[in-house]
Amino acid sequence: MNQKPSLEQSLQALGAELRSRPRKTQDIMRHVRQVVPIDDSPKRDSSRSKWTPRRRCLITVVAGFLSTMGAAALIVLWLLPQPSIGWEDVAKALRSQEWIRGTRTLAGDEKATMWISPKRETWAFRLGGGTCYFYAGRQRTKYEYRGGNRPIIKLPLGEEDVQKVLPLDAIAQDQGAIGPWLFGTEKIISQRRREISDPDRTWIEFDLVLWRGEANRATLRVDSQTRLPVHLVLRSPEDATKIYKWEFDYPAEGPGDIYALGVARDTKIVDRIPSREALQVLDAMSAGRDRIGDFRLIVSRQGSDLDDVLTSHPAAVVSRKGSRWRIDSCPKHGRPNPPIIRPDGQSWGSWFEARLAENPPNPLYVCDGTAVWKNTNLLPGRRVGDIQFELSRRVAPQDLMSGEGLGTMQLAPNVKFASLIYPDLFPKPGWPFEFDANPAEAPGMVIIKRAAELASAVPLVAHEWYYIDPAKGHAVVRAELFTLPKGEPADPQKTQLRQSIRMENFQKSPEGVWYPTIVWNKQPAARINAQGREVIQSRQYVIRYHFDFDADLPDSLFQIDEPQP
Repeated sequence: MNQKPSLEQSLQALGAELRSRPRKTQDIMRHVRQVVPIDDSPKRDSSRSKWTPRRRCLITVVAGFLSTMGAAALIVLWLLPQPSIGWEDVAKALRSQEWIRGTRTLAGDEKATMWISPKRETWAFRLGGGTCYFYAGRQRTKYEYRGGNRPIIKLPLGEEDVQKVLPLDAIAQDQGAIGPWLFGTEKIISQRRREISDPDRTWIEFDLVLWRGEANRATLRVDSQTRLPVHLVLRSPEDATKIYKWEFDYPAEGPGDIYALGVARDTKIVDRIPSREALQVLDAMSAGRDRIGDFRLIVSRQGSDLDDVLTSHPAAVVSRKGSRWRIDSCPKHGRPNPPIIRPDGQSWGSWFEARLAENPPNPLYVCDGTAVWKNTNLLPGRRVGDIQFELSRRVAPQDLMSGEGLGTMQLAPNVKFASLIYPDLFPKPGWPFEFDANPAEAPGMVIIKRAAELASAVPLVAHEWYYIDPAKGHAVVRAELFTLPKGEPADPQKTQLRQSIRMENFQKSPEGVWYPTIVWNKQPAARINAQGREVIQSRQYVIRYHFDFDADLPDSLFQIDEPQP
């Protein structure tokens, strides 16, 4: 069914591209920290509707295309799933190398070069124009230099950075969390293996489809004898002339610091590492996302146009089992007419189950652990045989449990509960970061405040305030997202461009993770009045989460008949 996407859906899709970040396990988070703001990061484009709160969550992309593709070239070396041809053999071969180096020729014969040393937990990258990155995993520190007269920015390592410095042993122990990911905003959404033989040897090639980017078709060649990658070729499916090739070799020595990449030793260093207490809170929030466990979840959402909250109906059913998950959509349950009232004394769980029994939901997304498949036939009432799956280009395996998105996913709003309750709030480029451990306005809480100047015609600043309760596993219990003119003191009460989110009725999962069963969301919306003028109004809706951590989740839920190419 083809429908023209709404402005909010378009913004959410754009936000997903810019904000997608990897989920990590608790063990990994012991190794890493997250990046902090950089003054000279480019301002974000706010040419879309300034009334839509979602655009306040769009995070500026740090690395350019070459940097992202370059890091992908190295990271893809060890992101091969174990069931392929010998992950252990490839990992062992890589571990035996002092350094792994990738090189690509740019315009004018200039080189882009990257290095990684699994033994030293070190990753480094030099791009044309003098841009350099050096990540020291053992010190949990990264250094970024953008060339020119800019300073070196010292930052803590974070969730994205772990892709480049984590030892191969740690990755091999957690294939479910790391396997399908590339560096930064890049992800592998599908992969196929084949063997290429010539008279002298056999090459193992992996054909990969990346989540975004123009050159999103990749081929990684591995020497079947040495088990070492030889090259990675990136192609555009639309333009055969756009081909990018990274070639690998394995030198005995590599850079020991950012100065070894060519940065002058008298360059000023600016330290932007948050306090230890702030980093502990952020790590605890990441751990909450990781520990939620397996579940079946019914999500309901009711708009403010329905007066009685007792008419709330299911909107989606989410099933998760390890790295596999499934989302079923409930198109018939959104606005029943006339409304069906929940009887007094009946639990929300039994009420939702009764509605689902009357009108079974339709499959929307199915993730088999390595790829996400989308049902392109979403018309209500279709039979099982009418379902048509295709590989999703906008949703990847880790998206459901990632910390980005404030609950949003393309075609399935509010299902990303982990990003709503335990959002990824590590400092990001272009977002000044404040941490208040003892706020007078919220005793017992801690508050994280972020702000970013918008590249708008009228200078505006987007603010995000998150109220976090340590007594509830560092879950967010309230969030204020608002926009004010540049120069005005930050105060959510002073603007109509304000989204307020409030969590209520917290419960604990069997793994000890706190979650709310009710979320109130009040946000601004633009309306045209009788005089043809745009005015701002507030709309409010309630989200209900009904978890079943003991639900039977058969493997068949996460299996589909893969369509033939």
